[in-house]
Amino acid sequence: MSSLRMQYQMPIHDLNRYLAVANGYYTVRKIARALETQASQRHSILSCKIQYSVDYYRMILNIECCNVDQISSAIMSAISGGQTVDNEMINKCLNQLPARFGERIELANEYIQENMTSLWRVGCLPIIDTEIIEDILPDSLSSEDNKTCVKRRMPVQRGIWTIDLELKQIDLTDRVLLPIIMTTIGGLMDNMAYLHGLHYLGGKFINGDSDNASLRYNCYHVPSISCSIEDFRSELEQKLAQESFYDEDVDNLIMMIEEQIMCFDPVDDYLETGVLIDRNKLMYHVMTKDNLNATLAKVKVRSISNGGID
Repeated sequence: MSSLRMQYQMPIHDLNRYLAVANGYYTVRKIARALETQASQRHSILSCKIQYSVDYYRMILNIECCNVDQISSAIMSAISGGQTVDNEMINKCLNQLPARFGERIELANEYIQENMTSLWRVGCLPIIDTEIIEDILPDSLSSEDNKTCVKRRMPVQRGIWTIDLELKQIDLTDRVLLPIIMTTIGGLMDNMAYLHGLHYLGGKFINGDSDNASLRYNCYHVPSISCSIEDFRSELEQKLAQESFYDEDVDNLIMMIEEQIMCFDPVDDYLETGVLIDRNKLMYHVMTKDNLNATLAKVKVRSISNGGID
């Protein structure tokens, strides 16, 4: 098995920055949904690495994935042109932006519909020789300036949630697998942020004593938009209880590590977990479905705290 590395661009000349960033979120969500529904990849983060950037002229999309027909075809179907815009999905993506930027920008519905329809009529185009394609722009892409398309702009109060997870009575196998567990739960956190109007900031491993360990994640939230801490915790506990790894997840993980899509550095992992292990031993002896599920089952929500409002 090998990997695919693909680079695409979407021309977005003159698009309002707020909508341009939301469209980046939207593109990633479309890929994740296609992987889940068309390729049966419940943990899309374990089979595909997506990075995107947005500038004045275009969105750049970098994709690294397992070279498996159903995975690559699902990705291509998600980013190709001629697609109808999912209004519910783009609205959820727009709903995440106040937590990211600390302000709420209300765009005219006509502007959103016109431009999203135009963008996805073209879709994402392969980059050839890394040149900027300036003459392949959606025909009807609105050139209205921001004052025309913005109906209302106002600052919002934004705070940080600190989500602490704990694992008790862990052994050496658990410690070795913690980076994979942390990445998997990071994908879950990112999806919950999308559903509840949060901006996911990332996670890190916190060394505990010899028998315990902690994982910490952070999200920006806007009290007037996001769900309550109690509702978020209840949903997170439910989702953690439902999470599990299957044989295909392990196969994807092995490929991602072999192809260096998912980084595994024995020294870095030693500094984080205190356990030094050979990469081949990790992939073929320790990283089994049963071991991953046993470690995942030990993850519990310890606390979710509100870091205050900025």
